[in-house]
Amino acid sequence: MAAGLAHRGDAATPRAGPLLIGAAGLGQIIAGLFTTDPVSGYPPGTPATLDHYGRAGARVHDLVAVPVFLGIPAAALLWARTFARHGCRRWSRYSGTTAGTMVIGFMLTSAAFAQAPVLAPIGGLLQRLTVTLDMGWLSALSVQALITPPPPSQAAKSIDR
Repeated sequence: MAAGLAHRGDAATPRAGPLLIGAAGLGQIIAGLFTTDPVSGYPPGTPATLDHYGRAGARVHDLVAVPVFLGIPAAALLWARTFARHGCRRWSRYSGTTAGTMVIGFMLTSAAFAQAPVLAPIGGLLQRLTVTLDMGWLSALSVQALITPPPPSQAAKSIDR
């Protein structure tokens, strides 16, 4: 997806946007390879909190989650600004609202995983809702890029390649 958006490279694609999306995609792949320690009583018998990380993989997982949970909102803000400059108010509002909601979701998820009493029981749900929100925006952005033709000057460049 990041490569497709970068290749499009028209005025409606912020320069750093595809890079942020690519970093988030790489972060998701690496996070999937390195699992976290069980916590919050799941699976049964697991302590509610961790005294320390038990596996090095959990640290890698947490580290590579940063570009996912912060890179996608940053990209959404870049696109919100770009859409606003091009008069696409609905896409600008959608992208900006998505960015803000994802940051709030990341903060709530972080608090839940840090065992905030009210949020700890629903930390996994908050995380999945936040990820679903960012994947929904990425999917919508991809469809929008596919159905919106590039400007004529960009179309000529694509043909020449």
